Amino acid sequence: PEEYEACMRYYQEMSNSLGITAIHDAAIENPEHTLNAFLSLAKKGELTVRLRKDMLARELPGTPRLDDALDILREEAKRDYGDLVQSRTIKMMMDGVVTTFNAALDEPYSNRPGYYGELLYDPEELKHFCQKVDADGFQLRIHAIGDRAIRIAIDAIAYAVDKNGKRDARHTLCHLNMINEEQMERMAKYNIIADINPGWHTAGIIAGAVPFIGEERARKYRRNHSFLEHGIVVDASTDAPVVAFVLDDQNALSPFVTIQVGMTRCDIGKDHTDMANVHAPEERCSLEEMIRAVTLDAAYSMFTDDVSGSIEVGKYADLAILDQNVFEIPVENIYKTKPIATYFEGKEVYHV
Repeated sequence: PEEYEACMRYYQEMSNSLGITAIHDAAIENPEHTLNAFLSLAKKGELTVRLRKDMLARELPGTPRLDDALDILREEAKRDYGDLVQSRTIKMMMDGVVTTFNAALDEPYSNRPGYYGELLYDPEELKHFCQKVDADGFQLRIHAIGDRAIRIAIDAIAYAVDKNGKRDARHTLCHLNMINEEQMERMAKYNIIADINPGWHTAGIIAGAVPFIGEERARKYRRNHSFLEHGIVVDASTDAPVVAFVLDDQNALSPFVTIQVGMTRCDIGKDHTDMANVHAPEERCSLEEMIRAVTLDAAYSMFTDDVSGSIEVGKYADLAILDQNVFEIPVENIYKTKPIATYFEGKEVYHV
């Protein structure tokens, strides 16, 4: 337990050094150790981030069916986590990723004829599970990358909402690499949040998917501004720690990398004015749109927008003072931005 607590202490210190005061952990592993470490810090008054913990509805010991998993998740949700730790979200993995052939597609892989990838859940079973989860008041958070996986995930959420009635559920789909126009329209209709990872939306990274899905599908791969055009709330997350492992760069955890790439769709260090370095320039967002996506709308997806996510009277002072004004510098230098100080509930938790 002491080692886990030391790791969590290091993790939150690193987060604070990047100006981060809230973490949405999409699937805490070893919860008896990892979560308890966060709770221990909270009880000591030493937790300096807000934590939204997802309960993973797969690979639960002795739970071969989703209904069995739900019973365990209901019991888990009864625990008292205190004010800084929340656990009312159920995370599901609808498919895998494109570059390992396990994203679920509507059309076959370009470099594996006749193969469409696999869904991780039966669509009908998923619908009924999501209805029960929604009826219980949980938030759903579903990983869906391939267009088939996205379609089935939307179907399940739509089924739940149609059966149970609309409420402030804030159900979320994650990644959404191969989403199409019709699917975005349905997301808007059912108030589904898009949790996307703009730090991945560079021409260099996206080029890696071309052999798997071909040039035509790749042109609409990893969209960004289109969600906003459809009126969908966008939560721009880093996908940490996966992104740091893949890019071999701890700076990829920085929200300022997310902001810059969301604005340029270009690899850091390359000329974003050269369209040869930019993927789908029509998907670029403004600075104001990206800031909102990493602050207020990210807090909205975590149900903490009533106390954080913006600097307003009545909210906690969760904020960072930066070493440069991002509105006054060239966009290619935004990723270099560093906090001088970070505050959590008005208390300084990081200082250069």
